[in-house]
Parts: sequence; C-alpha cells; structure tokens
Amino acid sequence: MSTHAIVGYELPNGKFKIAGIHYDGYMEGVGKLLIKYFNSEKLAIKLISGGYMRSISGEGVPDYEAVQERDETSAQYVEKPDVDEIEDITNLIKNGYIDYIYIYIKNRWVVITGLYDVISNMSN
Repeated sequence: MSTHAIVGYELPNGKFKIAGIHYDGYMEGVGKLLIKYFNSEKLAIKLISGGYMRSISGEGVPDYEAVQERDETSAQYVEKPDVDEIEDITNLIKNGYIDYIYIYIKNRWVVITGLYDVISNMSN
C-alpha cells in the first residue's frame, strides 16, 4: 500500500503548480525530506518541475516516474499540473486519491491532510 501525496507551489497568477508522489507521502517520509532537502522556493520549484515521482529517497533524490508507468489514480491529478484554486487540490483528498498535500507558499511548507485541515507549518 502506498501513501500518495501532492507537492506544489503558488504561481504568480495565483494558480498552483503541482506534482504527485506515489510512495511515502506521510509527514515522517516526504514531509521531513521536503524540510531537509527542498526548503526554499528555488528548490521546491526544481523538485516539482520534474513532474510525477514514485518517491524521494532518504538522500533527497526524486525518482521521477515515466508517464507510461503511471496508474489510473496518479493520472487523475498529474494530467492537470496547474490548478486554479487550493480547493481543486483538496478535493483530491476528499475523493480519496491523495493522503497529504504539501504546498510551498510564503517561504514555508504547509501540509494539508484530511478534509481541508491545515495541520502544520512545517518550516518551524
């Protein structure tokens, strides 16, 4: 079983650029790695620009998955990497596709889990 996550950042036009992560999306996995290896806007953008990831290694190396290897669940959010509103992203949690959402916004990572529940300002 995998713990799916989305990582994203806000674009200047107010939309969000996102990428999915298939494995280890929980806070003790991806969450800690984002803080350790991708804790700046520049690094967050670089990570997300690579697209859908199978995972991020313990050394902070993303494993970008080839498009043809994606399953149906991942295709539902990877095909639309620019979304208009945060509600569009959080609907993926509501629909059961995603377990955690990490957004780099205002110089920090914020994690959302459950139904629209912001649970942590991870950068502190």
